[in-house]
Amino acid sequence: MTQRRPVLRDRAHFGRCVLGPILAEFAFRLWLFAESHPKDARILFCARGGLRLRLLYETFLQSIGRSSPLPVDDLMVSRLVAARPALLARAPAALDEIGREFDGATMRKVVTALVQTDLPLSSRWDGVFERTQFEELFWADDDEARAARAAIFVQAQLFRRHFDEKAQGRRVILCDTGLYGSTMRLLQAADPAQEIFCVMFARSNYKGFDTEHFARTSGLCVESDFYSPFNLRSSVLRFWHLIEHVFEPDLESVRMFVLGEDGRPRSNLERPDWRAAISPDRTEIFAGVLSYVESLTAENFSRRLYDDSATAWPEFKRLVTHPRCADLALMSIGERSRDFGREEKIGAIAAGPALSVSHLKASLWREGAVTRAHPALRALLHSGIELAHGARQVRRAFAVSAGSKANGAQRR
Repeated sequence: MTQRRPVLRDRAHFGRCVLGPILAEFAFRLWLFAESHPKDARILFCARGGLRLRLLYETFLQSIGRSSPLPVDDLMVSRLVAARPALLARAPAALDEIGREFDGATMRKVVTALVQTDLPLSSRWDGVFERTQFEELFWADDDEARAARAAIFVQAQLFRRHFDEKAQGRRVILCDTGLYGSTMRLLQAADPAQEIFCVMFARSNYKGFDTEHFARTSGLCVESDFYSPFNLRSSVLRFWHLIEHVFEPDLESVRMFVLGEDGRPRSNLERPDWRAAISPDRTEIFAGVLSYVESLTAENFSRRLYDDSATAWPEFKRLVTHPRCADLALMSIGERSRDFGREEKIGAIAAGPALSVSHLKASLWREGAVTRAHPALRALLHSGIELAHGARQVRRAFAVSAGSKANGAQRR
């Protein structure tokens, strides 16, 4: 029997009917993961998105009458914060992230982001970031480099105190939205002796970096390096920023730590009444998600998740890959911060009336850009994009098959 597609009235209704079952499934899988993990661990939810992930998890457990098998807490962290100790440890992972984030930017901009203040740097730092040259400048035995390292060291030490306070000497399971697990990779690179695992909603090596940390990193609902029309759940990769948007409260990304009056490190995110910002406004998508989770009970949650997810995932894929004009408002995320210590923002759909290759590449949600630019041709253009992705996936499958056969022949 064909299941009826929900008529989505507003963003909160979209959250309840579509993302509600999908994200409740994540909470369910996180609970099962915690149940199967050794009891000498703590789950630390990574700011900012992790703060709402924790609210989702705890709301789910309350609805089904359970408690978390492992203790949970918040961790004030970001890729910027995690990159500092990794850079001081001379970990290649730090330069991987910095090089990707600041491609085409000056080395002065990199240092300014890392220290979060304007240091008196000479013109030597005005060159475009290049990995080897940056290392030479950063580790030089001069006043400029020493000042930069000292500022980063102070922040790295404050974060270390915060991390140790939250870890309480136990093994750590970081919980974040996704995708690559950069925070976990950076923290592990800075302190290989610390046992760290990571669970996320989705895991993907979209960056093309080393994946050694994937051995201890799980995407509980999605694991795929590419979007494939043949893999329903991989559709989240076509507009991943929507998932991030849903989970990110109206709080600053963690950039700096100071010592509070109690002598404990406090991040810039922890403004007065910051916890109140985690709960969503009733019109938000996340409010609809929580409404769905709150409707679950101990008696019906497993059956409802099974049935409702069967409807929610196809509708999510349809909304992302074949959006209608009315869907653009439902899926709007406004401008996204580029983060990593920077103020610049980027729109989900690039500005400009004309649809071009450059316009598509500049848009975070390319199918949405197609719908806005050419509503009359959207169905045809969306189908063309799907066909291109399908053909690409078939080529990958043939390449993998050919490689396997070649390796088999060599072994023989």
